[in-house]
Amino acid sequence: MNRADATFLACALLLSGCAAAPAEEPRAEVSAPAHPEPQASAATSTSAAAPPAATPSASAAAPPRQSPYADVVGRTAPPTDFKLDGAIGEWGKLEVPPEKKGASAKPANVAVALTTSGVTIAGKIKGGKEGVTIRFDFGAGELPRLGVPVRGGGVAELNCETTWDGQPMDEAEKAACGQMLDQDADFVASWQSQFRRVWHVGPAGIRFNGAELPGAKSAFVVDGDNASFEVQVPIDALPLANESPVSSVNLLVMPTRSWTDPKEGEWKYASFEPAVAFGKRSAIRSMALQTWNANILEGAPAVGYKLGDDASWVIAERTSTGLSHVQRTQPLFTSKAKHKGLEIGVLYAATERIVCLKGDELRGMEFMHGELVSSVARPPGMHLFVRDQYTDETGAQSASWTVFLVNDEGEVASQDLERAVYGWRTVKPFQGPGMTTFGWDGTALGFDEAGTPGVRVRYQYHRDPGWYEMSIKGLP
Repeated sequence: MNRADATFLACALLLSGCAAAPAEEPRAEVSAPAHPEPQASAATSTSAAAPPAATPSASAAAPPRQSPYADVVGRTAPPTDFKLDGAIGEWGKLEVPPEKKGASAKPANVAVALTTSGVTIAGKIKGGKEGVTIRFDFGAGELPRLGVPVRGGGVAELNCETTWDGQPMDEAEKAACGQMLDQDADFVASWQSQFRRVWHVGPAGIRFNGAELPGAKSAFVVDGDNASFEVQVPIDALPLANESPVSSVNLLVMPTRSWTDPKEGEWKYASFEPAVAFGKRSAIRSMALQTWNANILEGAPAVGYKLGDDASWVIAERTSTGLSHVQRTQPLFTSKAKHKGLEIGVLYAATERIVCLKGDELRGMEFMHGELVSSVARPPGMHLFVRDQYTDETGAQSASWTVFLVNDEGEVASQDLERAVYGWRTVKPFQGPGMTTFGWDGTALGFDEAGTPGVRVRYQYHRDPGWYEMSIKGLP
């Protein structure tokens, strides 16, 4: 890109707003309301009002400092004799398991129990008589770097010192680039905020963002300058997670008079053994995440999901220009066909894959590029038809069909069909009943010289040998 192009890009970005941030509610100003005098008895509250949306901070939190306020232990259920009264005796002796063999357990003063219905947190906090802030964080995945995709893969990372061709930016270009990075920092902060919740529990009950939290319950007992508490928060009020099943959470628990989003303090890691599975599709989601992490590519989107949601992902990815991020929802699994107790569909795991399931058990999986448009039962199993079309940087169009074969055991294999045309000026698909015939009609590159730019590429199914024969002919 020359200087003129770079200047045009910078100005265009400056005018267009550059980054697409997740939708958010107007920022709420949080003040420190006066609290009643602490009570010597338990204060139990059940909230019922609708909460405001969480307000993301404008920049990433500062690195946490050491804090003596709480050590945390994870559990997968409250005690069997649990009673929400603020008296935490039923939780027994709280200890953090040793990290190394032979080491001693570490005393804890906060316990967090994660279940499929929500979370229960109990503890005793020194100096907490006016209230306790709990920051509950599953951790957000790292977003792909901003930059321009380059041929052959990879990204030319964005910086505000030089243009894409290595020339120094002028002041206008630097200003536009800086604005772009500032807006993206807001996006990053908003994305990260969706994976955490900050609650305040005190004599007046439990609060989120300064307001009552529907469905949540709390009990708070003051003992001199200290306080013990128990809170229960329903699954709908928990943040996004990015692992399945959920094996851990980061907590920061500290005494505060009112709701605040603490930017300092020592995070504590609480693990759950066994990890907690949410929803009927937990095993499928776990499989998708394992595939995602094992085959991670430069520029792959960051991902999260709402606990208990079997249907979708929340995705954050680069836009097509590579110069901003955008958030969207994406189906986790789309069922396409059933065959002899098997379920066949498309799984999203950074890229789309055809999978075959028996219940939650994976029987087969293959990478897919394109759109799954049809499926037909053909002995000894199923045939799935994927159509792929795209236009390259020269303006030429590419078009291909792939047939995926699924046998009665659920194993999946792919077979690219023979291609006679590798570039089209214009092209459109056709398909007959039952997918016995299908193919492409269009004007093909390289056929002009023969005087037949109109071409039909046709695939015909033959029961013996059970495959598709290609033929090609000119069109008027």
